[in-house]
Amino acid sequence: MSALEDSIRAMVADEVERQLAATRNAPDRLLSVEQAADRLGIGRSAAYALIGREDLRSVKVLKRRLVPESAVSEFIESAGQT
Repeated sequence: MSALEDSIRAMVADEVERQLAATRNAPDRLLSVEQAADRLGIGRSAAYALIGREDLRSVKVLKRRLVPESAVSEFIESAGQT
């Protein structure tokens, strides 16, 4: 049974690594401020406040303010470190 378990673990690890590599190469999805706020569990005004303090990275596209998905992840990671 141990050889079978080892084989399954190796297959799962390979698949996880393949999917992570594909994710790393994918373009960053842009979220509306409202979508970013929903993911963070905060209100729209609080999200704009974070953007204003430069705690949450954002970009302006024409007249719209958008938040890269990676910026939401970065904010969550940095909040966990404080």
